[in-house]
Amino acid sequence: MGGRILVDIASYLPKGIILGSVSLSESPYNSEAFFPAIRPAMISFTSKLTSSTDLTMHHNCMLANNRLLFTRDIDAGPGFLDDTIKKSEEGSDFADENPDVSYVTRVGIAGMTSLMSPSDRILATSREQDNTKVFEWAAEGLPLLVVHGTRDAFFDGEKMVEVVKEVFKNLEVVMIPNGSHAPFVEFPEAVVEPILRFSDRLSK
Repeated sequence: MGGRILVDIASYLPKGIILGSVSLSESPYNSEAFFPAIRPAMISFTSKLTSSTDLTMHHNCMLANNRLLFTRDIDAGPGFLDDTIKKSEEGSDFADENPDVSYVTRVGIAGMTSLMSPSDRILATSREQDNTKVFEWAAEGLPLLVVHGTRDAFFDGEKMVEVVKEVFKNLEVVMIPNGSHAPFVEFPEAVVEPILRFSDRLSK
């Protein structure tokens, strides 16, 4: 399950509705404790992306977001948004930053992400969630599998896991070597295999 949908499931559905959860390149719940894990490049455009309804700014932020999705440059700094705009105006498609991701895949994801309007994106990212129930499930032993790329330019996976393990007692972590924020695109077998193993263990 991507993002923080686990919080919604725990908040509105009965306990036992799921056997476990997979957190793929994302935190399983929202908390300020994760802030130190956010990379500087992501910070450079996130606040604008989740607050501005200006279409040009929204387009530029989504361009930076989609570039960051596949880059393995974990040292990209706070100037990432401006650098992305400049290079885009110069004609770069950023394909050289990750040769493991095809042009077709990049264009496809860019198309899908552009379907959400700025106002819808603000609503989706700003709505409040209550962690109470998911914390209860975690304390009672809900299994969680975290799969994260070691070169994720959005989040520092190791820092995120340090926070998560304080909440989830039944935790399994798989780090994908050289994986970006989208290791499922670059190394699908390395991502699918632990998920299938995790699912198989829960079904027994």
